[in-house]
Amino acid sequence: MNPLLNFFLLIIIASLAIPSLSIAPFAPTRKKDLKRIHTIMNLKKGQKVLEIGFGDARVSSYLAKNNKESDFIGIELSPILFIIAKINLFFSHTKNLKLKLKNAFKEDFKSYDYIYIFGMPDVLKNKLKEKFIKEMKPGAKIISYSFDIEGWPGKKIKDKPSPEFLSIYIMTKE
Repeated sequence: MNPLLNFFLLIIIASLAIPSLSIAPFAPTRKKDLKRIHTIMNLKKGQKVLEIGFGDARVSSYLAKNNKESDFIGIELSPILFIIAKINLFFSHTKNLKLKLKNAFKEDFKSYDYIYIFGMPDVLKNKLKEKFIKEMKPGAKIISYSFDIEGWPGKKIKDKPSPEFLSIYIMTKE
């Protein structure tokens, strides 16, 4: 096999594998759940939302298009997914969404009203929970797709309207 092709394949595989070791592998939020996430958030003018590990930026793009008076930031660790999402964002002309190539563990959560994440349970519990508790402002909410944060000290609500839907957890910092 061509060494140059091997090199590029290695770069692509590494770019997709590294985030899976950090928070979660790339697994996009189902399109049928976007409206439900939007309804759960019930965003107000001026609120700020962070999406951790945005992947294809499906959630933050949908929310930004439907909430023009709120600000959205997405952070992603995979350079490949970041580039794809940036291209999609360019063509969508969405002005209230900014995407960053950044590690979630280096982001300060204090300015966000909502944090959306689709992370693995052990990472949520063992790596992010304490960071959320320490940095989030009182009243801020985590919207976690599919998995809750075990041992979350604040208010926790599970939204699962029927068996065909995945769970969405709303956890409030008190």
